[in-house]
Amino acid sequence: MNNWNVLIIDDEADEQGYLGTRREKIYKGFASGLYNSRGFTTIFAKNADDARVLLRKSVGIDFVLLDVRLGNWTNNDDAENTHLFEELFELADNKNYAVGLISGQWTAGTLKIVTEFHLRHPEIHTPLLFYTQDFADGNFERICRQIATYIEYKKQYKRKQHTLKLKPDTELRLLHISDLHFGTSDASASMLGLWNTKHLCDAIKREWGDDGERPAGPDLVAITGDIGNTGSPNDYKDALKWFEKFAKEFDWSLPNQKFLIVPGNHDFSISLCGAARLELESTQVEGNVNIKRELILSDKSCNDELASYAMLPFSEFATRVCGNRHLHAGYPLKWWTEYGFSEYGVVFSGINTSFQHNRDSRPSRKIDPDDIAAIQKKFEEYEYGNSGEPNLLHIILSHHPLIKHPNAREPIEDCENHSAQFNTLWSPKIFLCGHEHSRGGHISGADQNKKFIVTAPTTTTSPTTPSSQSVISCGVNLLELKRSRSMVSSVHGKSMVKVDNDWEVLPLRPNSTWER
Repeated sequence: MNNWNVLIIDDEADEQGYLGTRREKIYKGFASGLYNSRGFTTIFAKNADDARVLLRKSVGIDFVLLDVRLGNWTNNDDAENTHLFEELFELADNKNYAVGLISGQWTAGTLKIVTEFHLRHPEIHTPLLFYTQDFADGNFERICRQIATYIEYKKQYKRKQHTLKLKPDTELRLLHISDLHFGTSDASASMLGLWNTKHLCDAIKREWGDDGERPAGPDLVAITGDIGNTGSPNDYKDALKWFEKFAKEFDWSLPNQKFLIVPGNHDFSISLCGAARLELESTQVEGNVNIKRELILSDKSCNDELASYAMLPFSEFATRVCGNRHLHAGYPLKWWTEYGFSEYGVVFSGINTSFQHNRDSRPSRKIDPDDIAAIQKKFEEYEYGNSGEPNLLHIILSHHPLIKHPNAREPIEDCENHSAQFNTLWSPKIFLCGHEHSRGGHISGADQNKKFIVTAPTTTTSPTTPSSQSVISCGVNLLELKRSRSMVSSVHGKSMVKVDNDWEVLPLRPNSTWER
C-alpha cells in the first residue's frame, strides 16, 4: 500500500524532554490515519538545514506541515523567525507540495506572519490551517481526510490540461486580436458590428479550414487589451455580445479556456480612480451666516480602494469569456500563467501593463518587476529538456510592448531593465502585444535568445494606404505554430485585414517567420 508522505517541520517535535516527546507522540497519530486505502507516513525535519534538504528533494513528499513560529531554530528572533518561515514555505510551494500551517496558538502575531507572506506572494494558494490541539484531540480521521483531499487538489491543479484534440505534429492555430475599443462611436461600423462578426469568422474559416482532424477556425485566441474604450460597464456589455456571437460561429461556449486575455490602458476606469480627487462643497449655517466648506476626499486608503475597482468591469467581463485563470492575484489584476496547453508545446503568461496609475488617475505604462520574478518562480517548477533549454515555447501577452522595437510608439517605462529580466525567463519567447494600432512582426535579440514581437492591428483607426488599395487598419493576426512531436519549431505570422468590403491576407512586416 502506497502511503501519503507527510513532512513535519516543527522545531519542538524533535526536542529533548517532555514537550518534544509530547509533540512527536501527537504527530505519530498519523500512523492510524487512512484515506482511500492509503495510510500516512511521517518524516521529521530535525533542524532548519534538514528541512531545506528534504524540501529540495524532487520526489517523496506529498504534504508539508509547517510550524509558523520556529523559535528554537532561530534564537527566538521574530525577524529571523519570519524569514525562515517564508523561505521554507516558498521552497515547499516551488515543488508544488500541498502545505498546512500549524501553531499552538493563532495569535495576532502569528496571523500577521502568514498574512504578510500572502500579501507579498498572492500567487501562492492559501494553505490548510491547524491548531496543535487538533492533533492532540485525536481528530485524525478528519485531519487525514482534509490533507488527502488537498494533496489531490494540488496535484490536479498542477497537471490540469486543456484538450485541443491535436496530433503531436499538427500545427497550432493562434488568433491574435487587440484594441477592439468597444464604446467608440465608429466601433459598430468596423469589424465589431454583428454582421461583420460573421463576415470575419467566415474569412477566418476560409483561411483555416477543416483539415479532417479538427473543424475550421483557430485553436486558441489571444486578446491583448483595450477591449473597452472607457473601462465602464457598458463597454463590456457590448463586448460580451460580440464574443458570444464570435464563439457561436465556431461552436464554442463561454467561458472557454481557448481565450487568453490581458487588459490595456483603456480597460482602466479613470473615473473610478479619479473619484477620490473630486472637490465637493457643503453649506453650513453658523449664526446667521451661510458658510461654504470644501469637502476633499484626500484619504489615501480611500483612493487605493477606489483604484482597486478600476478594472473590475474588465475583470468581470474576462471571467465571463475565459474563466478565472486571471483572478488568482485578485484586484487590481496583475499577471497570470497558463500551463494547460503545455502538452501542445506552449505555455502562456499574461502581464498587466496598466494597473499602476499616476496623480492624474491615468494608468502608467509600466510593470512591476516582482510580476516577472513571480512568473520565473512558477517556471522553476517545470523541468528543462536534456539540452538545458525548455521544450515549451513561452508566449507572453501584454498590451504595451515589453521589448523595444523600431515601430514602438510608446514602450513601457524602464523597458531596458525589463528586457534584461525577460532574458532570465524561459527562452525562446514570443511577445504578443497591442496598443501600436498596426500589424507587424519584429525579431529582437541575438540568435541564441531571439524574441519574436508581434503587434496587432486595431478596429478603429483611419484608412491607410500601404498599397494601391485603400486598406483600413482593421483586422486580426493569424499565427501558425509548426510542431514536431509537440515541440514548436517555428512560428509564421500573417494578418487578415479588411479591404473595402472584403478581407485580405497579408504577411507580417518586416518579419513574418520565427524559427527555433
